[in-house]
Amino acid sequence: MKTQTKTFRPHFPVPETFLTGGDVFFDIETTGLGWRRSHLYLIGAAVYHAETDCFEVTQWFADEPARELDLLEAFARFLRPFKRLVHYNGAGFDLPYLRKKYEFYHLEMPFDSMATLDLYQTFRPFRNVFGLSSMKQKSLEVFSGFSREDRFSGEELIGVYEEYLGSGNPELLQALYLHNLEDVTGMVRLLSLWGILALFSGRFQVVKAQVHAADPQNPGHNPACPDGAPALTLGLVPEVPVFRSFQVHTDACRLLVSPEKTKLTVQGRQGELKFFFPNYKDYYYLPLEDAAIHKSIGAYVDAGHREKAKAANCYQRHFGLYFPQPAELLSPAFREDYNAKQLYFQWTEELSLDSDFLFRYASGILSSLVTVPSALPKTESLKRV
Repeated sequence: MKTQTKTFRPHFPVPETFLTGGDVFFDIETTGLGWRRSHLYLIGAAVYHAETDCFEVTQWFADEPARELDLLEAFARFLRPFKRLVHYNGAGFDLPYLRKKYEFYHLEMPFDSMATLDLYQTFRPFRNVFGLSSMKQKSLEVFSGFSREDRFSGEELIGVYEEYLGSGNPELLQALYLHNLEDVTGMVRLLSLWGILALFSGRFQVVKAQVHAADPQNPGHNPACPDGAPALTLGLVPEVPVFRSFQVHTDACRLLVSPEKTKLTVQGRQGELKFFFPNYKDYYYLPLEDAAIHKSIGAYVDAGHREKAKAANCYQRHFGLYFPQPAELLSPAFREDYNAKQLYFQWTEELSLDSDFLFRYASGILSSLVTVPSALPKTESLKRV
């Protein structure tokens, strides 16, 4: 077994939660996906040292297949002082693979009492936000602004390893080390996106709220209202620094994020919407007025001009300035018609001073942009492509 140690310092402030010294960032390299017909040949692990303000990466390499047991034992000893394993899709491959290997050799499981953090599962809900077609670790690294020296895939490395076993070529050994090293250090570099996760989890302040009126005679004249509709712009200040600039556009809103500023703009509408009463059996519908009134008042209306209200016509119409809301954050909630799913609230100048509502509203809009997956894709698509 060969062992190599290197240090590196990220070029951005690492979130404090990862600077406690209790985390191990790790990745493994194997000669196949099935643990029975393959073997483990490389483990890399990075830990933070406060005294040097650096991450130290240790790599254990099996210079012959029979050394697999040595790797497992060395990694088990290494993990003893630490509290959490950090990985990228390790829940789908690395951890189950290692578990089977430790069981096969009748070794005590070294990580059963450790917490785990899967960065793949953490970042995957932001796939659409980041505009990524793939959530491979390398794709996310490119989005983060980092590039690799390594040009091999995990699958290609199997051939490199087999060639190394036959030749002992040191250049091939360095290629194997480099791929694993950049897998491990790449996880640390992904922490540069942590400020974005914090932003979407509500760690921000709303410092400004401004309504931009549309000019129907000159659509697009106001940059905040490119579609000729009124717009609400919220200035946000993240608690955790954001190092990556990006934009998210939907039919209802635009989010601009950069290290200098974060701005959320929501498109509104000026016109008439309806408020639907929930207890329609207590109301009459007046066809001539196209409105519902409570039976306590409707009893005085001529019977020929009223009818029992139904859920679909038990409403009052209101004219005003409205903005969409992802849930009923502010009551009353308005809709276009009874079957419409989109809810709106009516804007008043007082709301621009309501910091609690503005925060809840911005949080709701940001949450609506994030997609939470119902199931994970197959491991093979992430580990060997």
